Amino acid sequence: MFLSALFISALIGCQPVEEVTGSPVEGTISVCLGGPDGTVIEQDAMILVNGTITAVDTGTADDMNLVTCGTDPTHSIEIEDGDGALWTVGVSVDIGGEDRTPTFAVTEGDVVDLDFRSRLVWGTVAGFSLSDDIGLIGAVDEGTWGGAFEGSVAGIDITRGDDPIASEETSCQPIEHFELTFSADTETTMSAGISGQVMLGDLECEALTVAAWDYGKSKTCSISDATGASAWVLSR
Repeated sequence: MFLSALFISALIGCQPVEEVTGSPVEGTISVCLGGPDGTVIEQDAMILVNGTITAVDTGTADDMNLVTCGTDPTHSIEIEDGDGALWTVGVSVDIGGEDRTPTFAVTEGDVVDLDFRSRLVWGTVAGFSLSDDIGLIGAVDEGTWGGAFEGSVAGIDITRGDDPIASEETSCQPIEHFELTFSADTETTMSAGISGQVMLGDLECEALTVAAWDYGKSKTCSISDATGASAWVLSR
């Protein structure tokens, strides 16, 4: 029904937002970070690490002492910096109960740059990008409260559409669903659960919209700390 509504809208132009019984399949991203004992992460933090990958997919929730995952991350990368300190970054991506976690194209011995971001708004939101001498390897953003990267990473701009593509009634505020547009040397636009390609110079990156929703206006109630999400994944 949802895909049919999009197709009809494309044919006949602007129409009122359809109220659907179900909804586009939205997802969630969990990002976590482990670092040396004694490291303190600020409420709004940017941690930059340059080092060599020493392990892939061996991280556990117990390793994540700076930003926690709660459960073991699906994909993790351990990096040893120039001082011998170990940093472990982890991520899990779930869309409608399906594991959509990216496996970044890295191996032990690769030299990489990690840019980890954490912001405290009404709650904490985190994200990170990973790159090497070729360019971007991958990036993720949990995407709530404006996102950790606030809509731009490594020369790629991520923006949410102005108009909802579907609306879902709830007991309080309706939930409105949107698309995300990824813009660099080329541009691609997708709703939640859909992936596409975007070119960043000579690099072909796969962009995945994980979640793109917000609360609509309501005459009956309001939520002071309400937040939607613009959660996304990029990988080359």
